[in-house]
Amino acid sequence: MKPDFEPLRVLIACEFSGTVRNAFLAKGHDAWSCDLLPAEDGSNRHIRGDARDILNDGWDLLMVAHPPCFAAGTLVLTKDGHKPISEVIVGDLVLTHKGRWRRVTEVMHKTTDRVTIVKSSNCLETITTSEHPYYARYREPYRNGFRTLAERDNSPPDFVEAGKLTLRHFTGSVLPPVRQAELSDDDLWLMGRYVADGHMRESRWTPGKYEEMVISVGRAKLETFKSKVSRKVTFHDSETAIKATFYGHDAIAPFAQFGRGAANKAFPEWVLALPAEQAAVFLDGYLSGDGYICEKNITATSVSAKLVLGVAVLMQRAFGKCPAFRTAAPRDNVQIEGRCVQTQPLHTVEVPRSCERLRNYVDGDYAWGHVRYVTEKLERTVVYNLSVEEDETYTANGVVVHNCTALCNSGVRWLHEPPPGKTLKQMWDRLDEGASLFSDFWNAPIDRICVENPVMHKHAKERIRNYQEFAQSVQPWQFGHPETKRTCFWLKNLPPLVPTDIVEGRENRVHRMPPGPDRWKERSRFFSGISAAMAAQWGELGRFSPDAPPALGGPQMELAL
Repeated sequence: MKPDFEPLRVLIACEFSGTVRNAFLAKGHDAWSCDLLPAEDGSNRHIRGDARDILNDGWDLLMVAHPPCFAAGTLVLTKDGHKPISEVIVGDLVLTHKGRWRRVTEVMHKTTDRVTIVKSSNCLETITTSEHPYYARYREPYRNGFRTLAERDNSPPDFVEAGKLTLRHFTGSVLPPVRQAELSDDDLWLMGRYVADGHMRESRWTPGKYEEMVISVGRAKLETFKSKVSRKVTFHDSETAIKATFYGHDAIAPFAQFGRGAANKAFPEWVLALPAEQAAVFLDGYLSGDGYICEKNITATSVSAKLVLGVAVLMQRAFGKCPAFRTAAPRDNVQIEGRCVQTQPLHTVEVPRSCERLRNYVDGDYAWGHVRYVTEKLERTVVYNLSVEEDETYTANGVVVHNCTALCNSGVRWLHEPPPGKTLKQMWDRLDEGASLFSDFWNAPIDRICVENPVMHKHAKERIRNYQEFAQSVQPWQFGHPETKRTCFWLKNLPPLVPTDIVEGRENRVHRMPPGPDRWKERSRFFSGISAAMAAQWGELGRFSPDAPPALGGPQMELAL
């Protein structure tokens, strides 16, 4: 049926889910989404790219989600273990440069056309932006007249932009606070062994229960395994190894917290907080499965980056030495027991056994690893960043990095007293860059515009061309969703949205979602009730006419009660 209004050309920028786009399509409009990510629903009405490149293409209405500085795979150490930065949410506790847990107050992502690749001994290779600060020290060379380690290391740690790191810099990692575990040494050792080589099978009869846990043991290591395990266990011989099988849900359920499958296992926070003696026991169990000890080094390998980062923390705690990482590319045409298998990158972490490495060193709870290379690359990439209460730092891919935000209120203090390693000019330049991005959307040659963004401080407002205050903030529970997630809208030639279905419930579901590969998508996804209200209320306005009566509603209409 032909709509009783004139269809609009609608661009929804920074959206990959298609929620808003589909709401407008359902109302008969010519709607398109645009994002650097591909369309989640596979729609052919999605433009993959930078929305700023198509602002002049004759749109009637522009809707911009919160504009999208580490790449998505970067692992951040949280109190729930290592997580991809794209899965970190507001409220998560992260480890800061002061060796303490602090709450994430904002999660940001953006696009960039140029990235910096950083690799240091105690850090996995990381894709970031050149301005992102690393916690680092500069070590003077011997030829400058320094003869002792103390003389060379007397410069205090500082925050250095990734693009300014040199091969004389050392990146810093810090240990989390210590906490004793109420477990026996036998249990700790067996848990470490399970993480290395174990798997679990769910019950065939009772949902939610585990039937058995199996650990593969090499024949040469069988006697050592028997001497360490005090639990009841059954051994079965196979072609490649001895299978040690443990039965009973109550006995094996605690092992499920480490995950299942080599690529999905990780250490929970309590393991990383173990004191040196307990860390050594847990690590001994792990190394008996996926480790190698020789005269010079103690080495562990895994296809899981989360595991090697956790092992590095345990090594630093147990041995008091700085771990070093390396990664090998996957191999082709690998056969196991006659089957051709697809391999993954293999991560290795090691510490020296016979003597301390000359370059890497430990100073208290901090380990310092030398920078191996810093390179730049022209590549359009989605990068992420975190704002953290008090310290504004977090641990990414094994080392400490700093954050400061340009436009929102949490970053205004850095404009008066810059963080270590930054100058006032750098902070103001960064503010100008963020304000320019917002201005590009706000001043686009499109008649009707809605931009979602956090509340800004006064310095950001002064730099945005033709700035106006945000028109309203809304909550999902005003549009049929019993949840809380405040959303602010800057509106041009659009009336504020009117609540359509106020429901009971104030659950903060998005911020409390459990870890998972799709959590970052849920966090950035628009609520369907709000999307439907946009399409119904704004879509029926028709094309903008300068002679039409002004849209109702004044600035800062507060619907978020």
